[in-house]
Amino acid sequence: LEALVASPSALLTHPASAKPLSDILARFAWMSDDDQDLGSDTHWGDHPQRALDALASMLTDEPPAAAPKPEPTPVFGDNSLASALAVYVRLKEEIHVATSEVGYAVFKAARALGALWVNAGLLETADDVFELPASLLAKMVSVHDSAPPPVWDALVGNAQAHVTSAKMFQRVPRPSWLMPNTDMLGQSSAGGASAADGPHAGGAGLISGRGLAGGRASGRAFVARDLDAAQALPHGAILVTARTTAGWTPLFSRLAGVVVEVGGLLSHTAIVAREMGLPVVCIPDAMARLATDDVVVVDGSG
Repeated sequence: LEALVASPSALLTHPASAKPLSDILARFAWMSDDDQDLGSDTHWGDHPQRALDALASMLTDEPPAAAPKPEPTPVFGDNSLASALAVYVRLKEEIHVATSEVGYAVFKAARALGALWVNAGLLETADDVFELPASLLAKMVSVHDSAPPPVWDALVGNAQAHVTSAKMFQRVPRPSWLMPNTDMLGQSSAGGASAADGPHAGGAGLISGRGLAGGRASGRAFVARDLDAAQALPHGAILVTARTTAGWTPLFSRLAGVVVEVGGLLSHTAIVAREMGLPVVCIPDAMARLATDDVVVVDGSG
């Protein structure tokens, strides 16, 4: 086991794991660091090493000390309504998987189209195709072989201008209003939960947010803007990030708590954290107000 963990890629050739692991990679090829981003080039089908690294992390990470789960607070008095919500959550996940599988197929097709246009000198990189508005992309595809040269040249010029402006915009921090912080039930991030901050914010003492998973934990903050950065998470840390998706799940065993900028009661972060007894607080500007190594106390019970 130690040898396999030291070289996760060996799992693909080991007699005991090669076939089942290949089957898993094929079944979950659509999984990625951010399965809500169509242009995210981190899918397990194209980068199996990401899945292998996650598996190695799960094999080596010691499970955290059992944290007592907070007493559940009744949300619905009517059992029929609670049952309906349980069905909704299950269907929501099934829809998410189906749309992610379709999204991966669209990603592959769009990437292939981008590669063709790179060879034709229309785009600099294949990924530039993801910067084009859907309407413009559809029009370029539909008239590619039939448009008169002036019309085609105008479309290409429009496309290249969109790519240039999109890349310029990516250098500018996103204002918070571009990412409205509501969940599927229409609940905003306002609430009484909190993360008591450290010296980074001048010892302000209390940063209010919305509790997504109950409990209370303390530790040093670890700010991670993406899953690659999160691989360095130390045990017992408080993860501070924008949001998490399924690809982050193997890291939860290292955490004492989570602070996210976007999420609701039915978000991935909240559901996984509640199952593991981890507190979660949603604070829209958390990554700007907290820094790695800040000592924080996360209270998601508010």
